[in-house]
Amino acid sequence: MKFMDAHVHLKNRNDEVLDVDALLQEMDASDIERVFLMPADSRRSENERMLKEAQGHADRFILFAFVNPYHPDCVEWFEEAVKHRGVRGLKLHPVLDAYPADRAYMLDPLLEVCDRYHLHCIIHCTSDAPNSSPLQMERTARRWPNVTFQMAHMGGCWLANDAIKVCQRNQNIYLDGSTVSLSAVKRAIAACPDRFLMGTDVPFYHFEMEKLKMKLAVSDPVLFEKVTYGNMRDLIAERGLEL
Repeated sequence: MKFMDAHVHLKNRNDEVLDVDALLQEMDASDIERVFLMPADSRRSENERMLKEAQGHADRFILFAFVNPYHPDCVEWFEEAVKHRGVRGLKLHPVLDAYPADRAYMLDPLLEVCDRYHLHCIIHCTSDAPNSSPLQMERTARRWPNVTFQMAHMGGCWLANDAIKVCQRNQNIYLDGSTVSLSAVKRAIAACPDRFLMGTDVPFYHFEMEKLKMKLAVSDPVLFEKVTYGNMRDLIAERGLEL
């Protein structure tokens, strides 16, 4: 059986080198067919490294630019990367880069690019800071109904129930179960089976850890295939993320 992973970073694992070749080896060993790949932070150098190293692997990696909206040329750089360099989505991290997840004047120029090119947007959303809650992400997603959004970590430890309610209310929001508890994943799949995506947050976690969590969360084989493969496959097709 093959799997797809909606949350993977190109980053070394402590002292262990995890470049593209090593990542592909881990993917093959764990039967991971395809991933959403992004840098681990918004430094331009890390984005450029990912774009360079991932060349020639469009069948395995769907590339997301990790963008800091404070950067003065971020919109122009992002659109150029979409048009000419194979980027198919946007990653935003309101905690790491210190802005509210619903700050329209900062995010809307980037999301306008997503809207124009029919892209997918991943937003870090946990309970570890007051500027990145599910309700804040909902306000942003409602301004852009034709953009699909992925709630990375689906509210973290304390806000998973809010994340589930937000997903139920908004057809353009998907839940990403990376780093989230088994019980929260079970609740999310029960409530939103069509918009749950398996994610590992590699290199901080391992593919096999998340696969085990999914096996513990879902006993029905049809539903298991859906949340570990089918939903992401269908999202890729609906967004036209294939190069």
